[in-house]
Amino acid sequence: MIGLRNLGNTCWFNSLIQCLFCSKNFIRLIFTIKTKSTLAESICLLYIRMYEENDINGSIHAAINVLNLMKHRFGNGYPEDSHEAILWIVEALHEEVKVKGQITNDEIDNELLKMNMGYRSLVYNQIQGAIHYETKDKKDRYEPFITLFLEIEENKQVINITDEVFSLFDKQEIIKIPNILLVCLERFNRSMNSFKLTSKFMLKDSSGNVITYKLSGIVIHSGSQYGGHYISMINFDDGNKEGWYIADDDVVVPINSVNPNSFRSSIPRLMIFDKQ
Repeated sequence: MIGLRNLGNTCWFNSLIQCLFCSKNFIRLIFTIKTKSTLAESICLLYIRMYEENDINGSIHAAINVLNLMKHRFGNGYPEDSHEAILWIVEALHEEVKVKGQITNDEIDNELLKMNMGYRSLVYNQIQGAIHYETKDKKDRYEPFITLFLEIEENKQVINITDEVFSLFDKQEIIKIPNILLVCLERFNRSMNSFKLTSKFMLKDSSGNVITYKLSGIVIHSGSQYGGHYISMINFDDGNKEGWYIADDDVVVPINSVNPNSFRSSIPRLMIFDKQ
């Protein structure tokens, strides 16, 4: 595991990639579809350079290849948002591998197929979830999502972010639980030392089955909406060693070696959970 060189305001990309590469479900997804997707193939090559070969120079070239595929929407030396970037990546992967879907006997599945313009993909199968709600005239409706949005009350003193994510499943009836759960934090203006993280949480699906989610990584932003810097906290596990690290562009260090005061002006932005 190595860091990624900042190529000119690319910390938004570097921090997101580090979190995605700690999601085993995401890695399985991109390696499964790489022969059908130019973007997935480029991301796979970047993963190999960073996580299998520890090739610093090779990772620079591989990162440039991915960024070039995104350049009509992101980059050009300007600061970008990691949440907008993951939405673009998901949609771009979906567009490359989607196929026409067939109607089934599953009402919910058919509703989602209709909302996805009649197409299915392994990408949406892994990442897209769905919420059920009832209209005023008592009709069932289903709303697909790529990310869940979490807004935390400002008057709370100490917050367990993972517990807050768990509470989203109590507040909404999530009837399709994705294998890769993306949570975007909104209006969160607290310092890093005012919240706690737990690596896993469990919930029950609509059939009563217990599901465990593992936190793979969290993208963190410091500065304002007009500029700043992104880093990531990643839950690294290669089968031989496991632990939390801070990835700040090309610097990757164990989290216990970092001064907590360095996070005082930082804001959590995006979290990535893996269904176990």
